[in-house]
Amino acid sequence: MRKRRLCSVALLKIFSVTAYLTFCAYGKEPPPSWLDTRPPAVKVDPANRFHRSVFHVTLYSDETAQLWISRQRPDRMDRYRKPVSVTSDGVYRFYYYGEDDFGNRSEVDSMEYILDTRPAQLTVSPASGMYRPGQVVTLRPNEPCRFLFMTARDDTAGIPVGDTIVLSGQLDGYFAAIDSAGNRTVSERFRYAVDTTRLSAVISPPGGIYRVVQSVTLDVPSGTQAFYTFDPLAPPEWFASYSEPLKLPHGLTIVRYFVRSASGIASPIGKMSYIIDTIAPKIHCDIHEGDGSDTIFLSCRERVVIRYTDDGTVPNESSPEYTTPIVTPHEGISRIRARAWDRAGNVSAILAKDRKFDYTPPVVKATPPGGSFRSPVNITLSSNEPAKILYSINGKSVDKSALVYSPEGISITRQGETVLRFSGVDAADNQSGETVERYMLDSRPPDIRASIQGSIAADLFYVSLVCDEPVSLYYTVNGESPTAGSTPYSGPISLRGGDVLRYFGVDSSGNASSVTVLDDLDKPMVEAKPGAGLFNRILRIGFEKNVPGTVWWRLLPDTMFRSQPDTVALDREGAHTLEYFIRSKDGAQSFILRNEYVLDWTPPRVNVRVQKGIADSAVIFFETQENASIYYTVDGTNPMVSSTVKTAGNRFQRSNDRIAVRRTPGGRLALYAEDAAGNQSAMELLDVFNPGVIPNVPAGSDRVYDRILSIVLQSQEGATIHYERHGRKPAKQSPVFRAAITLSSSDTISAFAVDASGYQGEVEEFIYRIDLPPSPEFSVIPDTIHAGTRVTLDASATSDQETPPQFLRFQWDFNDDGVFDTDTSPLPRVNHTFKDAAVAAVVLRTIDQGGRSAQIRRKITVLERCPPDMAPSFDLNGKAFCIDRYEWPNRKGVEPVAGVSWVEAKMFCIDAGKRLCSADEWLATCRNNSTTLYPYGEKYDPQRCVTEAKGVAPSGSRSGCQAGGVSDMVGNSWEWIEDRQGDYVRAYGGSFHYGKDAHCGLTFDGTVATSSNETGFRCCR
Repeated sequence: MRKRRLCSVALLKIFSVTAYLTFCAYGKEPPPSWLDTRPPAVKVDPANRFHRSVFHVTLYSDETAQLWISRQRPDRMDRYRKPVSVTSDGVYRFYYYGEDDFGNRSEVDSMEYILDTRPAQLTVSPASGMYRPGQVVTLRPNEPCRFLFMTARDDTAGIPVGDTIVLSGQLDGYFAAIDSAGNRTVSERFRYAVDTTRLSAVISPPGGIYRVVQSVTLDVPSGTQAFYTFDPLAPPEWFASYSEPLKLPHGLTIVRYFVRSASGIASPIGKMSYIIDTIAPKIHCDIHEGDGSDTIFLSCRERVVIRYTDDGTVPNESSPEYTTPIVTPHEGISRIRARAWDRAGNVSAILAKDRKFDYTPPVVKATPPGGSFRSPVNITLSSNEPAKILYSINGKSVDKSALVYSPEGISITRQGETVLRFSGVDAADNQSGETVERYMLDSRPPDIRASIQGSIAADLFYVSLVCDEPVSLYYTVNGESPTAGSTPYSGPISLRGGDVLRYFGVDSSGNASSVTVLDDLDKPMVEAKPGAGLFNRILRIGFEKNVPGTVWWRLLPDTMFRSQPDTVALDREGAHTLEYFIRSKDGAQSFILRNEYVLDWTPPRVNVRVQKGIADSAVIFFETQENASIYYTVDGTNPMVSSTVKTAGNRFQRSNDRIAVRRTPGGRLALYAEDAAGNQSAMELLDVFNPGVIPNVPAGSDRVYDRILSIVLQSQEGATIHYERHGRKPAKQSPVFRAAITLSSSDTISAFAVDASGYQGEVEEFIYRIDLPPSPEFSVIPDTIHAGTRVTLDASATSDQETPPQFLRFQWDFNDDGVFDTDTSPLPRVNHTFKDAAVAAVVLRTIDQGGRSAQIRRKITVLERCPPDMAPSFDLNGKAFCIDRYEWPNRKGVEPVAGVSWVEAKMFCIDAGKRLCSADEWLATCRNNSTTLYPYGEKYDPQRCVTEAKGVAPSGSRSGCQAGGVSDMVGNSWEWIEDRQGDYVRAYGGSFHYGKDAHCGLTFDGTVATSSNETGFRCCR
């Protein structure tokens, strides 16, 4: 039956095809609808490619069809009858197709399967331990895998990670590798810690040449140990442990040093050279004498700079430098001075070589010679040989400080006698004797002044005439003009009111003055009573006048005169200037008179100071605030009535004096003072013979200081001061004051003095209260901060000596804009979120109980959140960005792509979703926020980077060449970067010659490099 069915089907197929071809050939009708021309659609199951357990391959068709299948070869197909089992690990490709009953056949298709039942083998390096920041943890599977990091071994989720992880903090957990088939391998537990210790040492002083013995100190971070050696060839294991300053010997010393952290990580070896030279150089002189000149040769046994002068002055660093022998002619006197400076700055003694060849002094004369002159005269001084002429016109003898004559001459224009003294000094330093010429110049008439004394009430006045030079005076009182035949003046002239005096004078040179008319007695006159003077009481001043009229007066500095019918009252101490005049009823006005009054009713104050005198005596110094006479006794008796009273000072001339007295048991100094106004001070009784102690800073329980005090205790000359602190009572066994006492907190100092004679003073107590401002300090948790991270600012480390921590108050300014963002709070901790990546400045202000405050400012680096293959950084303007950890293609252990143009480098970065780094970004990352010449320090190290290599090195192969978590900053020559305009290329980070110039600075300006390393680049984001 089955055979018949198959035959029917075959015939049907033949018929169908034949009919179809016939219809097509003749084109009379389309194919019938029952004719099947579509091949069957064959599907394979399963559809997924990777499998980690035994599976079966099954074929399906959307219609009845014969299915064919082959494992590996498409040209040898087998009839599919049942699912095909895959039981062994490997890669399998199945080919298949289908053919339906009408002979329609599908295209041959294929499906690849991978059976992987074994998990991947995972190797993690390095092993657990402590490493420096930037250490890379590498995950190496034996087949392609993806990786997870888990804090627990049974964690099924985990955190996706790459095959390299850069350590920046603590890492504790497990790594899982999942292959393409889903097989999972979990590693053992790995624990990584980052050693953030700053491995650097600051050596001071800096290297160089010194002329005093030096001690070298090494300042290292806390938790590290420094090692050093003076042997320039010693290996690191021979270095000695540094514990105290190193005293350098004389001569050349090379100090080599390095720092090692607690985890055993060591810094590079630093080196500093010192030369200690404390010996001053010595100049050797050799003189070769010639016929007309001498040649001087100067030398020294060490390398020095010799400077000299030929005029006898002391050489200094601006004097001429000795380079060739000095030739001195046999003329006058030769004065050579020389000094030498070595490289350490030591200065030699002055070498002096003087030689004299002339012993005859010059002859100097004046033209015209001295005499009398009625007009200014110009004097010329001349010498019989070249010489320097010294002179004076002030009457003083000529010496080296006298004036030096110039060819313009000496003009005598001053009236009266001028004494000219002069002397000549030739080139051999021979000086002539002093010559004196006297010149009398008188071209002005005499200046005669008159003064009137007398009383308005008595109507009797005396006029005195005075002149500034010898003069003959003549006068008249009868109304006639005086002549040389008039009455000569011989003394005060007696006059009465209304008289008019006329006078003139003739000096010894014949100069006559004009006639002066003195008619003051014919005018209204007024006189103040009492007159000017010194008074120790309140004054009431009245006025006497010779005619009826109104008196006008003012007290300076008043500018307005006022009328005063009665009296003027002076009721305050000090100097008073009274000006006044009278205006008569007919309008006539007197000249303005001035009287000076000094009112003083304050008794003088006496300050007494005692110093040790000769043997067993004391010197007592008196000083008052004004001139005064001091009346005193040294036996304690009242100087106002005692017969032993003595005086010191002078109330008209002096305000200070001193006396010497012998020290006696029980001696007392009693004194009072009286000033020129008659004011007397109160009597004082002083024990000046027992020494006292005086501090330089005032003490007292009512004073509070906000600073550290330096207390110096003082006493009279030769006294010894014994003291104690903290309120203890001092004794002779107590410490002797020798140096200033530093007080940083409140304290009480007690002290007494013992003078040179053994007399002991009383114990004195000095109380000091100190309240210093707080010392703010804060830390940031966590150490590494990314933008958007909530951090804790902890000021718990803030301290104050006087205020307990619970009473301190805190304020925060998170952006250093001068405005605090929080109110004062007793809580030392505050939380804050830095939204943007930047270098933020945070200010903490702390206030203590006394209201004193202090601030601290600290920079906080807020990093950008970067992908695992990039590191955060900041450009020169502080803008955050991300940069590739390695040169393109940014994979550790792979040689960087080299030999590309700037355009190609830029396109590579764009294809990776990034951009080519800018100049500021590259340079800032290379410098790692420092100003060092190289990313790793100031000194060139040929082993750090591959700048001197012959070819390109794999990325990450020189871990010591990195900066800021970015590897090999100058490891592979130059860095293509885009400039600020983006229109040309510059190369940073290397040197055209691959030598010691490979640093972060600009090396050349855009030309294509032709070295073996060619050019690498990094991308930024």
